[in-house]
Amino acid sequence: MRLSDIPDDVMEQIKEFISENKKKYPVTSSDPNITLVKKVEEKFGYKLSPQQIYSIAKGEQTVRVKLSIDTVKQLEKRYGSVGEGVKHIVKTMGKGFSEPPAILKPAIDEMKGKELTYSDMVKILADLKYSDPDRIIRELFQKGYAERKGDKFIVHDYAIDPQLKLIAMLYGL
Repeated sequence: MRLSDIPDDVMEQIKEFISENKKKYPVTSSDPNITLVKKVEEKFGYKLSPQQIYSIAKGEQTVRVKLSIDTVKQLEKRYGSVGEGVKHIVKTMGKGFSEPPAILKPAIDEMKGKELTYSDMVKILADLKYSDPDRIIRELFQKGYAERKGDKFIVHDYAIDPQLKLIAMLYGL
């Protein structure tokens, strides 16, 4: 049974059940009738392996990803293993997926994904009733929500970490 085959609402119930009962029942035991594996099967009807129970308890999921050989070599060289490298990059990248500050949200919503000139940006911000469009544009760049592409500017609905941008450029991602 693959964990991805279990419906999301049932998976949430299984996670909750495991977290509540992981101290009561061992995952494996010489008596298979008192294990967490057996209790999950009895309650939810899904036969999971002990490794799957451990993964659910830790909040981890194994995902297979295809990478170029050069990327694999670079990750192994820099982080010791591909898995550790991917974890580090995702952790670094995750910082950029937080909600933008409330003052920037309307501006980002209006301009995201568009290639705009500086004067276009100022006009849009003035239409949105920002008193100081230059300060808002500066903040968008400082916080990583905007970038220059040639003679135009692009606003993203997520912040781009400068370290991540550098890694992506170096590794061709």
